[in-house]
Amino acid sequence: MNRMKRLLFLIALITCMAVATVEPERAHFEGGTDHIIHENGLCRINSFPLNDYIKSNYEAWPFRPIDNSPCYSCRPMFMFKTPLEGGGYQAFWSIRDSMFYLDSVTISAWARSFDYESSGSLKIVSVRIPLQEIILNKTAEKKNEPLVADFVNDSLFFECANGYYAVHVKEGKVISLHEEKLQEEFVGWYSKPVKSPATSEKIEEKKFLKLYRENQTPFASYYHVLDSLQQALDDKEKMQYIQEARLDPRFKRFEDFFIINAVNYSYHYELSKLNSHYNELNRCYGFYVSLKGKTPFRELILRQCKIGSMTESFDADPVESVKLFLKTLIAVRKNPSFEKWLEYKKLLRNDGGMSLFYEQDFIVVNEKISKDSVWKKLNMSGNYVATLQFGEGIVPLYVFMLSDNGDVLVSVADVQKGEDFFNIAIDRFSPWNHRGFASHMKRCEENFSESDPLNLCDYVIIRHDGKIEYGPKSGNP
Repeated sequence: MNRMKRLLFLIALITCMAVATVEPERAHFEGGTDHIIHENGLCRINSFPLNDYIKSNYEAWPFRPIDNSPCYSCRPMFMFKTPLEGGGYQAFWSIRDSMFYLDSVTISAWARSFDYESSGSLKIVSVRIPLQEIILNKTAEKKNEPLVADFVNDSLFFECANGYYAVHVKEGKVISLHEEKLQEEFVGWYSKPVKSPATSEKIEEKKFLKLYRENQTPFASYYHVLDSLQQALDDKEKMQYIQEARLDPRFKRFEDFFIINAVNYSYHYELSKLNSHYNELNRCYGFYVSLKGKTPFRELILRQCKIGSMTESFDADPVESVKLFLKTLIAVRKNPSFEKWLEYKKLLRNDGGMSLFYEQDFIVVNEKISKDSVWKKLNMSGNYVATLQFGEGIVPLYVFMLSDNGDVLVSVADVQKGEDFFNIAIDRFSPWNHRGFASHMKRCEENFSESDPLNLCDYVIIRHDGKIEYGPKSGNP
């Protein structure tokens, strides 16, 4: 009973602090993590000083994983989840009286139930975590007052609208602050500032980052509250889309089978079947569903579309999504190693949104290729069942193509440092420095021939018996 009272008190307390976020819009646009106010402007710190502190003081990483490499003048592209989606954190810093301050730390989540066209902007809820609980500083009198960042001993670069700056901090004291010049060398997606003599190279991390695990962090209660607030926002917004979906009587079976957590709604135009013009409005729902019963999935995104602006029926029978899920579950359970990995990912809660769909043809690096041709060329036994994709957007984190005998074709894999991925040899993938490694299936240009153009590189097959088969590496004859 006392535990329940404490939890209710905590929820009430944090709910008072959880509002539509008021942090500067630029921070949300960039998806950034650490920001500093300098000369009345918001600047992006190109490293993660709070992240470095937490990794040194906690056995397990208390926030959901973020991309742990600096990204200058661009949004971190390889996060599992951005801060707005409930990943990482947003920390705001400042310099006052030659001291370096940590001003606030928030975790945020955006409502998934919304209309992409007419919503205007995302609805966001935020929870502010008391700094004293993170830094373990019990001397501050007020819970939300800024703290002198005496744990920072580093040279930090930050980017503002009017230039790049470097600040050298020692035990929270600002030793030097000056504007940096950019060198012309283009590194990845950013121009790297020229380091000053006062800047020392960081020692490479010797230990792996321990990924976020539910209930294994001193801040689990804050994430539970954030999840509850996000779900309350989704529940409020989703009903109109469910009512629209219910106009199709076939939808009842879908709704009876799945628990619908959130619904988003989008529009785009399809080619007319009568001519080559984009004049048929495709209205698509994205249903975020939980599964009834024990499965290796925490949540799946299933899509249903209505073709034509006047029709009220789905283009495909919603019951087919139920059948697709059941076929997928049977296929997954024929591959124990893959099912075990899915359970592992379920615990980490860093999947970035997991979509399940059936592909008529495979998209390989923006090229449409017949799935039957791919299946035959790669000696995939059994029949294609479905595609399981981790991560929304143009560049997914993982793409798995499932066979009904349990074999799994991995066409995309962006593996973060410290993550378990079937003990697959890293040298089979393209290196991503200290961030991890990546593989994206593509045509082998080196082996291209007009008589047999379908030569594919950079893929992995996880057989149902747990054996791993590698495709050829791109760049090799």
